[in-house]
Amino acid sequence: GGDVPAPVTRARELDADVSGTADQARQNFARLSDKIRTRITDALFAAARRGDVARLKRMLIGDGCDVDALDEQGGSAALAAWLAGQAAFLDVLRATGADLGRSSAVAPPRGD
Repeated sequence: GGDVPAPVTRARELDADVSGTADQARQNFARLSDKIRTRITDALFAAARRGDVARLKRMLIGDGCDVDALDEQGGSAALAAWLAGQAAFLDVLRATGADLGRSSAVAPPRGD
């Protein structure tokens, strides 16, 4: 068969150029049902906290996602990634055209 081994697929996803894909990903995402959009948004935030860049890229080039979505507390995926110290995830969000400053949540004060 033409199946590609999972490690090869993951490597291709990591190499995928997702520059400027946020708008198209949002358009694809908007066509989905509310239930599926909720699942994808939950997965986006989980990926942000883990720094799962491959998952983010799969969402962007697959069914889409709203990289600027806010969670129940008003935080964005960018804020979740920042709080978790996931710089590579933030770099990919920046490349897609995500609004890294979008959040109605207040970041916790930085400790010394």
